[in-house]
Amino acid sequence: MKIAWILWWIATIFWGVVAIGLLVFTLMNGLNSGIEWYKFTFVMIGIFLVPIICQVVWLIINLIVSKNFKESQYN
Repeated sequence: MKIAWILWWIATIFWGVVAIGLLVFTLMNGLNSGIEWYKFTFVMIGIFLVPIICQVVWLIINLIVSKNFKESQYN
């Protein structure tokens, strides 16, 4: 059970580091116009929307399984 949480945190930290790295790289190269900011925003949403949804689903499943696991230990 603990391995699922460890893997969840590893995946979450990985995507956070990737997002921060991409943000820093982009800001160091500069975004000059509003159109570039608009494109950057949609690219970030496009890149990270699916992993975020997967992380949330994984979190919900982990919570349900851990709750059922704890209840089954007492019965």
